[in-house]
Amino acid sequence: MKLVRTYPHDPHAFTQGLEYYGGYLYESTGIAGQSTLRKVALDTGQVIQKVSLPSEYFGEGLTIFRGKIYHYVAVEKRVRL
Repeated sequence: MKLVRTYPHDPHAFTQGLEYYGGYLYESTGIAGQSTLRKVALDTGQVIQKVSLPSEYFGEGLTIFRGKIYHYVAVEKRVRL
């Protein structure tokens, strides 16, 4: 395996899900009481948009299908659109 390139990333983000779509990274972070769903610029690592989940939710994975983000929340076992 050969490392081709590295990109900046928030060292405090506990990444649970990550997908590249439309030129951006979409990232689900999971940490008790601080989970987020983020849209991130790949080259700079800058968070373009962020949604903080209510403290009772724990963000897990995500996927994008037909332009919609499906976000898995483990504690409540719900899918957020």
